[in-house]
Formats: sequence, structure tokens, C-alpha cells
Amino acid sequence: MKKIKTFWLYACCILAPSVAFAGNNVYSWQLGTFKNRIQAEKFLENLPEALKKKSFIYTTDSGKITVRFDISKTVKKLKHEKKLLEKYGISGAFIAPMDLNKLKKPSLKKEKRSIYYSIQLGTFQTFKQAADFLNKLPQNIKKEAFIYQTDKGLYTVRLGVSESIKQLKNLSKKLPLLGIKNFFFVPTSIKKIETKTHIRKTKKINNREEILKTSLYIFLGNNNLKKAYKVAKRGTELFPNHKFWWEWLAKISLWLDNQPEALQAYKKLYFDFNEENVFHKTYSLALTLGDDEVAKQLIEEEIKKGHKILFYKDLIAFFQKMGDINEGIKLAEKIYGNNPQLIREAALIYWFYGEKEKALKELQKLKTLGKYNYNDALIEAKIYISDRNFNKALKVLKNNAASVPKNFTDYWQLMGNLAWALGDYETAARSSEVLVNTGKGQDFDYSRIVLFYASKNPEKAMNYALEGYKKTGIEDFMIDFLSLASKLKKWQLIVNTIDSLPEAERKQLLSENYPLSVYVLALSNTGKVEKAKKLMEIELQKRNNKELIEQYIYFLMDNQDIKDLKKAIFTYKKYAKLNPYPFIAAYLYLQNGKEALKLIRKIKIPPSDFSLILTKADILELYGKSEEAEAIRFRLFKKMRKFIKKQGIFKDPDALVSYLRVAMYYEPPEKFEKELQLSQKFLPEKVYKELYYSFLIKSGQTGKVNYVVTRHREEVSKWLQLNLALYKDDRYKMMDLTSNYGPILPIRDRVTALTLEGKPGNALNTAFNELENNPYDEELYKQLRDLNTEYRNYGAVSETFEDRSGLYDMKTILSFKYGRKGNGIYFGIDQSNIKFLNKNDYKDVYDRYVTNLYIEKIFSPESIKFRINIIKNKGLNSGITLSYKTLLHHRTEAKIKVSSATAADESVYLISAGYKRNISISVSYPFLNSLTITSNIEWNKYFSSDREQLGTGINLYEELLYKLRSGYPDFTFKTYMLKTIYSEKNHVNTDVDDMTYYPPADAIPESSFETGIGFEFGYENMYNYVRVWRPFFNINIGYNTVYGWGLSTGGGIGGMLVGKDNLNLGFSYSINPSATGEKILTIQVNYKKWF
Repeated sequence: MKKIKTFWLYACCILAPSVAFAGNNVYSWQLGTFKNRIQAEKFLENLPEALKKKSFIYTTDSGKITVRFDISKTVKKLKHEKKLLEKYGISGAFIAPMDLNKLKKPSLKKEKRSIYYSIQLGTFQTFKQAADFLNKLPQNIKKEAFIYQTDKGLYTVRLGVSESIKQLKNLSKKLPLLGIKNFFFVPTSIKKIETKTHIRKTKKINNREEILKTSLYIFLGNNNLKKAYKVAKRGTELFPNHKFWWEWLAKISLWLDNQPEALQAYKKLYFDFNEENVFHKTYSLALTLGDDEVAKQLIEEEIKKGHKILFYKDLIAFFQKMGDINEGIKLAEKIYGNNPQLIREAALIYWFYGEKEKALKELQKLKTLGKYNYNDALIEAKIYISDRNFNKALKVLKNNAASVPKNFTDYWQLMGNLAWALGDYETAARSSEVLVNTGKGQDFDYSRIVLFYASKNPEKAMNYALEGYKKTGIEDFMIDFLSLASKLKKWQLIVNTIDSLPEAERKQLLSENYPLSVYVLALSNTGKVEKAKKLMEIELQKRNNKELIEQYIYFLMDNQDIKDLKKAIFTYKKYAKLNPYPFIAAYLYLQNGKEALKLIRKIKIPPSDFSLILTKADILELYGKSEEAEAIRFRLFKKMRKFIKKQGIFKDPDALVSYLRVAMYYEPPEKFEKELQLSQKFLPEKVYKELYYSFLIKSGQTGKVNYVVTRHREEVSKWLQLNLALYKDDRYKMMDLTSNYGPILPIRDRVTALTLEGKPGNALNTAFNELENNPYDEELYKQLRDLNTEYRNYGAVSETFEDRSGLYDMKTILSFKYGRKGNGIYFGIDQSNIKFLNKNDYKDVYDRYVTNLYIEKIFSPESIKFRINIIKNKGLNSGITLSYKTLLHHRTEAKIKVSSATAADESVYLISAGYKRNISISVSYPFLNSLTITSNIEWNKYFSSDREQLGTGINLYEELLYKLRSGYPDFTFKTYMLKTIYSEKNHVNTDVDDMTYYPPADAIPESSFETGIGFEFGYENMYNYVRVWRPFFNINIGYNTVYGWGLSTGGGIGGMLVGKDNLNLGFSYSINPSATGEKILTIQVNYKKWF
């Protein structure tokens, strides 16, 4: 009785501190709200001991059941308890008011409801019948069954006691499995059960057990767990079949951290009392204590019962710990059957233990069940990878990629990395694309996308490169973006992108050569050339490196900035040794063969660098070394043809262009045109058209080029524009081109254009200056010579000795020509004197002195010349000559000359005592550069020096000239026809008749027809400005219907004497040439000085 009193006082102090307060309104911590009192009691029971002492159950005015902690009149005093609550993990608690009067006084026994519910299994008339039925019940429910006497005196066998029917339904579910089908739920008075008023027992209540229970409660109330443990332990010894003591022993042992004792108590509860609800605690303790045997017994017991109370992962984990994983998987499969998650777990475990075949078999089960998914594909791929079967792993990943969510990062990363390593760049790029688009991409993902799509879809690659730069800040992505954007000609995008960068970032980027060059190119193509040039010049001031200088030179060439280009190659000339290539290109661009050749000869050109080999040939051609250039081209052509026969047409645009450029010289036109058309798809449009137009011009189809370009209004290169302007004789276009782009135009075309523009002085200066840079250009020499002859001021003297079959004479010629530079007006005088040294068969001969004074106006290509002729031989006569020269369509030259009196050389009689009136028309037409036809017709009326008419003559002359080569030795072949029709009047007592012993004199030759062929070389060295001394020679054979076969030959040597002059020594010898003598020998010395 004393112990009961002590417990009562303890409970009052702990559970009802409200007695210490006066008044009804107080505050406490509300720890939780519950649906019923049982839940609240469970919560209270599980509280830490430090909190449980001051905690209690409180029902609010609204009927809510709460668990409260501590009581105080003021909120302030409660606040210091907050840290204590947080220390024990109580969160969400708050201070709430309460009515102290509602707090009920505790009692030793818990207040219980009087009406509960049970499951009624049967109803009987007598107690014995009910007891027999109860004893026959299955063991696992027999312990929970009891005999209950109703108010009507009937005996029933009931199962379970609960506050509600709902809680009994879980228990009722196992009854049909035990063969019990007839049962129902009925109300049960708990007092009848506790007082045992209506239940008969074979034993009396054991008062000792009640005393032990009271002691247990007292010690628990006093938090004396050690003594409570001893009481519970004693209870299990005295009452081993009473579950109550085992439950308390298990709990108290855990509280005292006596896990082995707790395990033994829980084992008893599970195995002997069939308490399923303690399985997990028992199993956990067994695992904690390492008692694998107990754990295994628990698992086996669960399997016997057909329960799945242990998750298959835990089951497998246990056997994994015991080292018998196969047994664990086998048991798990027995319990869970074809559970897809179990199969996946088994596959992973087998793989972990290196049993790859078993793992693959598990995955095959999933395929058979139709449960195989992309997660399983990932596992299967990893298994193959661990076995180094990378190709099979990639195949698995690719086959299942269609169903993989875009956000499944692991899958896409693995597939991308594996595909990249195996060279499947498309799969790698597409995987990286998914990762990038879902925000999971790394810098290498951007790299893969850019590298793959650079050739397949450049625009997509460009966009990803830019995105990669913005996301990672890696400069390589900006380089990729600039490269692709420039390839796609996205010039405005490039400008906008770079301009949008922060100032510091933009400066850093443009400090690199490549980004700077692309940015400059973009500026140029968007019309901001000056800005681009200024930017490059600023950068050059900061850093003079060879790469930047190279970019600057190419930039100036691309924008045809000739003035600054010349300045640049002069300023940075020393860098040509470090990087000769841009300087070679610049010199070639500026038509300076000498400097370009110096540089390219210092380079060892790789045999595979077709473009550079051809560049060397171009330089040699410009320089005038045509034969050497021809040899290089031909060797290159044979080499490239051999390559094409083995491997097909070149796919590389540079190599293909080089081949087409040399093939143009050696392939038949039809074959070359076909090859050119087949190559079109591999070449940029502009390059293809340049090649096509070059081919048409070379094959004499300039008219076709002009038609196409004009019709489509195409913007073509400057050299082609000049070529077409020359073809159309478009002087305005020529002037525009030569004024603005002169130094980059082909030199010979430029000289021709300047001549046609009426600027012979500029043409002369251009030809002369350019010969300094290209001294072996024979065609340019020829242009210079022709210009010198026609336009430059000069003085000349010639002395000739002639032997006309015994009639000797000396011929002296003095000439002077002068004109003011720029206006195209020239004045001149020619004086020719023939002094006979003997008379031979003539009665008398007379020396002749001819003086010609003239003025010439050159309109280019036209010119008009007015000349006054004074002829003094036996008599004195004078006259005028008017001549006109023009250039007709396609370089056809026409000349017309009319003379009232001019010197006549058809016979010695006319030389000494005669003259003639003359009208002549001459047309020269060049079929090709090497083939020219000339036609000439001349009408003459002959007079004696005393003005008596002697007769008339008509000369018709046709000549076909073929120049085998233009450079020295300029081998030239010709064939000609000459038809002369003469008519001589009867004349006596004229001045010519006085010259012969047998008048009348045969002053006019006989009519005849003559044809012949000839060969010559080097005669341009005889008449024109040359720099070197070279020989010249000619030979002609012809047949004349009057004079028969004839032969003429001649030769000599000529060249520069002191500069801008020409001195030549020569001879000629003719057999049976004409009426002036059967054999004629001449020896001459000629000197001409230009100024």
C-alpha cells in the first residue's frame, strides 16, 4: 500500500503540476495533435525521458487531443524550454493556452473506454462448448481469443479487442485463410474482460505477478530503468509464457543499450508468441550484433510464412554480407518472383561480383518479360564496357536511344563518350547536342558538335560554336565561330558579335591574329574598309609580327589598295625573309616579276604544292622567262594527269584550279571544256567563271565572254574588265581602269590601253618602267619599241653603201622627231641623200636630196600626218603627203596615204630624175597573236623631174606572217604575193631620157607577178630600242614572171650603245630582184637616239 501511495505522489508531481498555480488560465508547449487518445499515448510513450516527465495529454475545447509539455502562467517563462525541445529533435512545437481545470488527475491505471469491439467467431449454450471450440482454433490466433459471456447469458468465443471495427478488419483478413468464414464484429465491454466477472479460469489470479507489475510501473515512473530491468527480467523467469514481461524486457533492455538482452527478448516474442510486429526490430538487432544465424532464422521463418515483410534489397544485402549472394538472389526470386526491380538488382549485383554472364542473363529475362528499358540498356552497356566490348556496348546504347528522355544525362554522356572514342562522330555529336540543349553539356560537347557539323551543316556548327563561347568563355569556340561564319560569308553577324563583346574581352580577342583578320575581312565586306584598315594599322604599331603583316598585305590586295600596298611591302621588306609568301603574292599582284622571282627562288617548293609551283611559272612568265615557265607548266601537267588517272579528278579546290590552269594550255579545247564543266561542282562560282572566261579568251571567243558578262551584268576581275574594254574599244572604261587600278593590271594590256586612250607618253613610261621589273618580257619590249618608234622623240642617222650591179652610191639619212609630252602633236624632219659614186652604163646620173617636213597629231588609236616633200634630183619638185592611220575592230590596223609628189625608188631613172604621185591603202589583220595577214594596194603616177608624165602603176600585195615565237630569237615565217601592173607612156626629151644613150629610157618596170617565202629573226633589234646586242638575219626566195627566180638575204647585229639608243651594223644581198639591178649589195650603219 505504501508503494502505491508513493507512485500516486510521483505521478501527481510529474503529470499535474497545475496544482502549484492559482487560477485556471495557463500556458504550455503543444508538441502535437492526434486523431485519438491511443495515438497520443504512443507519441507520449516514445518521448525521451528528459521530456516525458513534464509531458501530458490534453483535450482542447474543440475536442482535439494534444500532447503538451510543461505549464506556466506566462509565455516568457516557457521560452527557455525551446532549446531543450530542439535538442531532442522536437520541431514545430508552439506555446498554446490551456484550462487548468480540464487537466484530469492521473491514476495508476489508464482510463479506458467501457465499450470496445471484437470479432465473434462462435456462440454456445455452455462454457464447455465454447472452451472446446477455442482449444481447436489455430495456434497463431488461439492466444488472442477469449470466452465472453453476453448479457443474455450465452457464451461466445471472440478475437481481439479494439476501439473501432476498422482496426479489426486487418485481423479478420487472415481468418478465411485459416478456414474460418463465419464471423462478425460485435461490441465488447472491456470491464467484463478485466474484472473477469463472467470468465471462468482453471487458475486463480497470481497476486505475485500483479505485485511485480506494480513494482515495474513504480520504477518506470521514477525513471529507475535498472531496477525496472531487474523486475522485467524476474517476470520473464517467473512467467515465461506471459508476453507482457518479454515486451517490457525488450524495451527496457534497448533503453539501457543492452542490445544482446533485447535481441533475446525480441526473439522470444517473435518465435514463441508469434509477434510479427517485432520482426524488423529483431532483424535489425541481429544485424547490428552480427548474429547472422538469428537473422537467417528470421528470414527463413518469414519465407515459410510466405511474407514479404523484408524488402528484397535488404534480403540480398544480408546474404551479400554472408558471402552467399547467389542464395540471397535465389530466395528473393522465390519470394518476389519475376519482379523487374529485383531482376535489375540481381543484374547489378552479379556485375559487381564480376559474374557478367549471369548479369546479362538477368537482363535477358527483362527482355523476355517485355520490361527491358533504357536504364537496363545503360547497365548492359556498362557490362560490355567492363568486358572491353566497346562496339557492342555502343550498339546497345544506340538501339535504345529513341526512348531515352532528354534529361537522362548519364545515358547521353556515356553514349557520346563511347561513340567519340570509336569514331562514330555522328552519334557522339547528336548525344552532345542533347546534353547541350538540356543544359548538361560540357565544353567538349560543344567541340564535338562543331567538329561534326562543320562539314555537314556549317550553319548549325557556327551557332553551337558561338553558344559554346558564350557559355564557357573558351576562345577556341570563338575561333571556330569566326572560321565557319567567314566560310558562310556571315560578315554582318561577325561584326555584330565582336562589337557586342565587352571592351576588355574584345581587345583581348583582337590581339590574336586570326580573329583580327576575320574581323577585318568582315568589316571590309560590310563596307567598312577604312575602319578595317585603321584597325590593322593600329595593331601593327603595337606588334610587328610576320602573321599580322601577312594579313595586312593580303587585306590591301583584297581591297585593291595599291598605294598602301606598295608602301607596306617597302616598309616591311625585311620580313620577307621570315615569311616570303605574302610578299611574293604582292609583287606578282603588282606585276613585279623581278622581286617576286628573287623571293620564290629562295623557297624549296614541295613537289606536292601544285599551287606554289604554278605561281613560280606565272612569275617566270611575267618576268619574261617564257620557256622556263612553259617547261614548269608542262611537267606539272604530266604529273597531275598521272595523278588523275590513278585517283580521279582532284577534290581539293586549290589543286583542281592548278590542274585546270595548266590543262588549258595542253588539252584539246573540247576535252578541256568538258573537264572544266565536270569540275564546276568542286569550285567556288567566281573561280569557275574566271577559268571559263580565260579559256574562252585563249581560244579566241572573247565575243562570247563579252556577251555573257554584259548580259548578266557580272562583276568580273579587273584584268578581265580591261580585256573586254580593249575588245570593245571602250576608251572610257580603259581610262577608268588604268587610272584607278593601273599597277595591278596586266602590263601589256595596260600599255595598249594607255596608247588607245591617247596617252602614248604614259604608255611609254609604263612600258619602260615595267621592263625594269620584268626585263625579259619580249612582248613588252616590242610594245616599247613600237611606242618609241611612233611616239618618242628621237634623232637618227644612217649611212648605206649600195652596189647596184656596178653602180655605186652612198645613201645618207638624217631624221629628227619632237613632240610635246601629253598633247599628241609631233614635228619632224627626214632628209635622205643618195650620192652616186659612178655612172656605170648610164649616160648620166644625178644625186637625189629629199627633205620631208611633217606635223603629226596622234588621237590614239588614230593619227593624222601632214608632210611637205621636197625632192631635188635633176630637177626640183615639191608636194605634200597626207596620211591617216586607225585601229579598226579587233586590232585591225588600216592606213591611207595620199601624196601629190614624193620620191620614187622603182628604178635608177626615177631616183635620179623623177618622182611620183601616190595613193595607198593598207590593212593588217591579226588572226591570232602569232598570225597576221596584210593587204596593200597602191596607185602610182610617175613623172620626170621636168614634170612630164611617164606612166602609171598599180601594186597589189598580200602577205601572211607567222611568228613562231615572240621572244628573241623571234623566228618569223612569211609567204607573199605581189602583182604589179605598169603602163609606160611614150616619152622623149624628158629628164629621164637624158640619162641614157638609147632614149627613150625604160623608167618604169614591167608588169609582173611574184610569189615567195621567207624567214627572218631579230630584225626588231635593227630598228628599235633594245638593251642587248643580238644578231639578226633574213632569207627570202621568190619567183617573178619577168625576172625569174630570185634570192635575197641579209643580216647584222644591233643593240644599245650608251642608253636609250640603238646602233646596228648590217648588210643585204639580192640576186635578180627587180628593175633596179640584177644584183644589189648594201652595207649600212644605223644609229638612233631616243629622248
